[in-house]
Amino acid sequence: MAERVGIERIGVYAPPWRLGPEHFERAWGTRVRATRAVAGHDEDTLTMALEAAGVAGAEAERERIDGLYFAATRAPYAEKGAAATIATALDLRGDLFAGDFVGTLRGGTQALRAAWDAVRAGSARAVLVATSDLRLVEPGNATETTLGDGAAAVVVGTHDPLAEIVASHSTVEDFADNWRLDGETYLREADAKFIGEYGYPRILGEAIDALLAKAGVTKDAVAQVAVCAPDVRGHALLEKRLGFDANRVSGTEALARLGYTGNAAEFIALVDALSKARAGEWVVLAGFGSGADAFLLRATDAVERRRAELDLANVLEGGVAVPSYERYLQWRGILPTERIDPFTSLPVLWREQRDLLRRYAKRCGACGAIQFPPRRICWNCSVADRMEDHRLGRFGTVRTFTRDHLVPVPADAVGMIAADLEGGGRFYGQYTDGDPKEIEVGMPVELVLRRLHTGGGLIHYFWKLRKRREG
Repeated sequence: MAERVGIERIGVYAPPWRLGPEHFERAWGTRVRATRAVAGHDEDTLTMALEAAGVAGAEAERERIDGLYFAATRAPYAEKGAAATIATALDLRGDLFAGDFVGTLRGGTQALRAAWDAVRAGSARAVLVATSDLRLVEPGNATETTLGDGAAAVVVGTHDPLAEIVASHSTVEDFADNWRLDGETYLREADAKFIGEYGYPRILGEAIDALLAKAGVTKDAVAQVAVCAPDVRGHALLEKRLGFDANRVSGTEALARLGYTGNAAEFIALVDALSKARAGEWVVLAGFGSGADAFLLRATDAVERRRAELDLANVLEGGVAVPSYERYLQWRGILPTERIDPFTSLPVLWREQRDLLRRYAKRCGACGAIQFPPRRICWNCSVADRMEDHRLGRFGTVRTFTRDHLVPVPADAVGMIAADLEGGGRFYGQYTDGDPKEIEVGMPVELVLRRLHTGGGLIHYFWKLRKRREG
């Protein structure tokens, strides 16, 4: 019997920061009920996609992953691949195929289709699809309250899949609902009434109808549908057009708590859908953007055994309010802030990539002491040139710390931490995703890849420390 190809692993990441009704009312005098997730000043679609890939357990499948696809409407670079940076930070093999699906809301589902095809064809054992989005509209635009930042990742393969991908159907239609010209910062939108009548509800509905007809499955037989509209009101309109009961359409809660996360949205909805599905039930996944991609999945018994992996509570609940709306505008570069403009040496960055992104230190062959950054002479026993490779772990505890008020970043202060890492080694770096005042000696922390600075027009990514998350 042929092996089942499907979703082996899935993970979701939402930044800890939230913009809520109080921010919008204070800034614009408008009353809204929306809450949206906001990326920190040192985050972008690449770092969020990497976080989601980590939640999906991509590093555990390092040797089996033969492909990595990154999807976002807005990549960190207009011309430079992000998938390669993610693969490097995950310490994946150098002989995998990496691809970027950018500039469209359908990038995530297009990447999923490509991953499914690659595994079915035998050209890859497993493919990591990492989706992310961080989209902007002009401050004060009504859509500002509904857009959310976030990421989701799936591993497509044959090893104990949570759901088998059984069929797919794609359509293409040159429909301009949202767009952004080259070089522009802000998203442009068509009339909401026009979109609601002729746009994504119709386009998704036609794609799903064609998918089910192709597979010979009725709507009544479908247990869950993972789709996402740009806002809660649009989601209700979409439910009506699709012809499924509201309790069978996932994504509403994520929309209300995180906002519309673009390429990641339908995959976040898929986690919710699979968490409710039972073995053998049909699940539909669909995404839109100049057409649509729809997939028919069949839940396996793995959803029963691995239900804990499908819990969105840690992602949806909680969140910390952004200090102010003005601070948010600084984070996005809309309001000016004092910045450093360091010089980046490309030869040094390339030469030290293994240390900076893959987190490789050196272990002394004589005494076992770990050196990071790597060095020739051991700091502990002074023996020279007897070093072995050692990859630093991600988790540790605060050894000591300080608060720096001079670093020009959009924050009141920067926490600097020296942390002892599990597995050995000490790491010195910046604190992120929280107030430096909360740092304590002995506090559990974890390493996360973030934007350190931009020098010479090149983004310098490096590892920072944040308070360790539960789950």
